[in-house]
Amino acid sequence: MFEYFIVFAICMAGASWTAYNQGVRQGTETMLEILHEQKIIAFDEQGNIKPNPFFDS
Repeated sequence: MFEYFIVFAICMAGASWTAYNQGVRQGTETMLEILHEQKIIAFDEQGNIKPNPFFDS
């Protein structure tokens, strides 16, 4: 019975870690989209992020 608990705990830890990583990735992507839409950042030809030189805060 204790073995089932250990397997369950390992599965839950793996699922939690995966969900956390996906959340961080999705949150970062959303923030970059918002900053680009507000013209705070710009992307160059290779897709690198650079500050928008025409943005006044």
